Amino acid sequence: MADHLVSQSKKDITKGSKSFSLASLFFSRQQKEAAWLLYAWCRYCDDVIDHSTSMAEAQAKTEELISETQKCYLGTSLKEHPWSGLNQIIHQYKISQKYPLDLLRGFKIDADGQKIKTIDDLLDYCYCVAGTVGLMMCHIMNVDRPEALKHAVDLGHAMQITNILRDIREDHLMGRLYLPEEFLAEENLNPQNFFDEANRPQLKKVADRLNQLADRYYVSGLKGLMYLPWRSAWAVSIALFVYRDIGRQVKAQGISAFDQRTVVSGARKFFLLICASLKLISTIPARLMEPWNSSQLNKNRSEL
Repeated sequence: MADHLVSQSKKDITKGSKSFSLASLFFSRQQKEAAWLLYAWCRYCDDVIDHSTSMAEAQAKTEELISETQKCYLGTSLKEHPWSGLNQIIHQYKISQKYPLDLLRGFKIDADGQKIKTIDDLLDYCYCVAGTVGLMMCHIMNVDRPEALKHAVDLGHAMQITNILRDIREDHLMGRLYLPEEFLAEENLNPQNFFDEANRPQLKKVADRLNQLADRYYVSGLKGLMYLPWRSAWAVSIALFVYRDIGRQVKAQGISAFDQRTVVSGARKFFLLICASLKLISTIPARLMEPWNSSQLNKNRSEL
């Protein structure tokens, strides 16, 4: 991979996500660099939408992102970073066009101001903006077993729900709401009053309910580690443990969690790295009973 692309993408992930940056260090060199390129493109697309000053601009920018992504698959994109990085990994790892376009469909939900009314709406959004990333990473990790793909999507669901719970305050200040309106209604809340000081106890109940849902998806994500090559499983498990800890901190902080963004300290991350490593070691017997199947990534590609 081009050194300048890798260098810039490394800067992007280091600046944008300390948790993912830490986890990525445990991949093999080739997978690590590919993960950085993928992150850089995802981060760029997210920033383009977030920095739009109007709904019309966000919608226009989304269409531009979709068009340029399609050009990458056609081999006609002439843009530099991060598009050149995306162009490199989608062809090298034969990543289906469906995945990046589904991710952009998630950004279109934001751009169009679509409301998250039901839990199904939330899970569809989580699939788009996070599950697809898990599926693209499966290509990079050379994993295509159907069981592994399901667990990858589930882990994406879990992490995105954690993101939503961590960012309730920030999203509210930006006029965004990702909590299902049906969950709010069950606590006599609505999009206008859910963040009122007096309603924090009810909001906490909604957050706890979503945290419980995320935990179930994290359990599925943990089960999926056995389908990954050892180093890949190590990297993914570290990201999983750190993100799951964010959700647990949100729950433990009570209503004060809505006053500031929850972060995991460096010392805490080191502890979680140890925990993730020990958990992975505990899967050795299962790996010996059913060794990881390094199937060809091109096989049944049209079905993925």
